[in-house]
Amino acid sequence: REEYRALIDAQDLTTEAGRALWAELVGMAGVMDQILPAVSGLTAELETLLGAVSTSLDATINAVTESQKAAATAAGNWYKAADSIAEFIRTMRSTSGALVSPTQATAFSQAQYQTRLASALAGDLDAVNGLTGVAQTYLDAVGATAGSATELALAQARVLSDLGTVQGASQIEGARWDVIQGLYQDQVDLMQEVADTLAAGNALSEAQIATLTSQLGSLDDAIAAAAAINYASLQKQIDLSITAVEDAQIPEYLKALLRNADTGITSYVDFVTRSDLTPDLKWLALTGASEMVKTVTYAAENDLGADLTRLAVDTVSTLRKTVHLLAGAGLDA
Repeated sequence: REEYRALIDAQDLTTEAGRALWAELVGMAGVMDQILPAVSGLTAELETLLGAVSTSLDATINAVTESQKAAATAAGNWYKAADSIAEFIRTMRSTSGALVSPTQATAFSQAQYQTRLASALAGDLDAVNGLTGVAQTYLDAVGATAGSATELALAQARVLSDLGTVQGASQIEGARWDVIQGLYQDQVDLMQEVADTLAAGNALSEAQIATLTSQLGSLDDAIAAAAAINYASLQKQIDLSITAVEDAQIPEYLKALLRNADTGITSYVDFVTRSDLTPDLKWLALTGASEMVKTVTYAAENDLGADLTRLAVDTVSTLRKTVHLLAGAGLDA
């Protein structure tokens, strides 16, 4: 009302146009007296609603940002664990003599080492960080009880091989979390655009809301898919595929083809994990390996016939050869 009264008082009554507008405004005063309270109330409601939407959106952005930070931290921790394994490998390779001074019996230290190794390969970060100490204890015990230098050398070779796998698996874990935190950032960017739009007083159309919902849903699916790809999950996937092949109601010669494919994938995963590929390429290669396993499993569970089964196996073989060539050439992404 105050603003409307000020508008009336602001008219220039020394001019004909000013006097005419003043008369119209005064004549509308009664109507405006009824309308303005409703308009004011609606404005307040809209401001409250907009504030609630912005607050909710800010809370969601903060939650996703925290998830992104957690993913980035996880990636860093896994890379650090991989580096510690790599350092221990370098130390072992630079040590020419047998390791001595055992503190535990060989059988006990070996059991401890195998348990910790299994946990590390299953994705236990604490197990990875503590693996080198347990490995050292085991090798010390072997050094104290070995009947020959050859026996100790064999134990060292086995540990080196195991640690090479753990190092690669840790790099893959780091790359996995890098991918996840990148996808979280994409979600934050999308929601921040919406927050900026609302803060500017603009509304979202139904089409924009539908697009946003679809994009966020796709990113959720991508995060779930990325989280499912690591060394441990792929080993389980291969085990299930092997079981599917053995249980398949297909001719024996087709089973043999699929068995060979599973064996090839197993060696492929081992090769990629131990290779000098960068962590991101290792993770991408394991993503491809996951698709290979799905192909073999599908062929086992569905009688595709000889031609399609051979085609599936050939596809797996081609993918394996491509990555082997990539790693052998030392190419970067």
